[in-house]
Amino acid sequence: VAIALLERLDNGLRSGDQIERLTGRPLVGMIPRLARGKLGKVTPARFAIENPTSAYAEALRSAFTAITLGSLDKPPRVILITSSLPDEGKSTFACSLAGLMARSNPVKRIVLVDCDLRRPSIVSSLGVPTTGGTIDEYLQGSKTIDQTLGRDAGSGLYYVPARRNAQSAVEVLNSNIMRAFVQGLAKQFDLVILDTPPLVTVSDALVTARLADYIFFLVRWEQTNRELTVNALKQMRDLRRHVGIVLAQVDVRQHLRYGYSDPGYCNSKYRDYYTN
Repeated sequence: VAIALLERLDNGLRSGDQIERLTGRPLVGMIPRLARGKLGKVTPARFAIENPTSAYAEALRSAFTAITLGSLDKPPRVILITSSLPDEGKSTFACSLAGLMARSNPVKRIVLVDCDLRRPSIVSSLGVPTTGGTIDEYLQGSKTIDQTLGRDAGSGLYYVPARRNAQSAVEVLNSNIMRAFVQGLAKQFDLVILDTPPLVTVSDALVTARLADYIFFLVRWEQTNRELTVNALKQMRDLRRHVGIVLAQVDVRQHLRYGYSDPGYCNSKYRDYYTN
C-alpha cells in the first residue's frame, strides 16, 4: 500500500522511456542542473559560453545534434522553445543553447528572439545590455531593426529583446508582420531561436509555433506534472511540427542512482571527458 501510494504521489518525469511512453514524443536532450557553487556570479548562459567543453555545454550540443541529425536533408532554420509552465528552464535553455552555438560556430550567424512579451528574460539571462528598441516596438513600427537588434561581443550572438507586459501580445505575435519578420530573419541568419511563454498559461507560444521548423519542449526533471505535460503537448497536435522533449535541471547523481540509461547517466559516470 505504501509503495502504491508513493507511486501515485510521484507525478514527475525522469527518463526517456517514461516520456516516450506517455507522450509519444522523443527525448532529445537531458540538461544537468548547475550547482550555485559552480556558477559563481555568472548565469547558466554565460557559463555555457565561457565553458564550451563542460558537461553542461556538451548536453546542450547533444540536444541540438539530435534534431539536426534527424533532418539532414533540411535542417531546421527556425527553432521555438517553450514549456508547459513557468520556471521549468526554457529561457535558460534558449539562452544557453543560442550563446553556445554562436560561440562554437563563429562563421554562422545566429539570432535569439525574445517572444515572451509577458516575462522577458533573455537580456538578464545573457547578461547583455538592452537595445534601443524591443520586438513589439519594431513590429508596431515605432523602432527600426537597427535600433532593436543587439549583438553579444563575447559569443557573437545576435538578440532581439522584449519588454514586460507589452500590450496585445497575442495579436502582435499572430500578425502578418511577425510572420514576415521571422521569415526575413531566416533568410539573413543561419539559425533563428524563438523563446516563447509557457503553453498552459497563455496562447502566445501556440500562435508563434506556426512559424517554427522545430519545437523544443522543456520539462523540468522530477518536478513537472506528467498529466500537465501530456495535456500541454496535446495543444500542438494540429501544428504538424516536429516536437522534441528536453529534460531540464537534471540531478545527474540522483539520476545515476535510479539506474536509467539516458544521457544523464553518461554525464555523471564519465565526467573525465569534460573539463568542467
